[in-house]
Amino acid sequence: MKEIMNFFRENYKKAIVVPMLCIGLLCSMSTAFAATSASKTKNWSCIYGSGTITDTATRNTTTGSWSFRATRTANMDANFSASGPLLGQPVLTNDGNTATHFVGIAVYNQLGSQVTSGGASFTFNWNGSSVY
Repeated sequence: MKEIMNFFRENYKKAIVVPMLCIGLLCSMSTAFAATSASKTKNWSCIYGSGTITDTATRNTTTGSWSFRATRTANMDANFSASGPLLGQPVLTNDGNTATHFVGIAVYNQLGSQVTSGGASFTFNWNGSSVY
């Protein structure tokens, strides 16, 4: 018993710290992998009167389309999708900054015309890094 206690006194830091470091490293790696590989979904509520919606998305008052700034990732063009009432397809344009793209979505009414007043909500899906 005395030998066990002496061993624990001499090695308790290794016995506690090393497993904790390993667990922390595994958790951070799995979180990072999930953040880069999982699809993300965000619900956007469009408020046409103010011309903006949450997360710095902006609306072109002439065309009625919405734009979202997103960090560019590989194959981003194929990874955007949107769902909701009569939405146009997401279109990526380069804003001149190599790290970002703008994603534009036009919202249409029941007659197929672009909506420039009133309100709508839709779901915007993307893969890769976050949209903000």
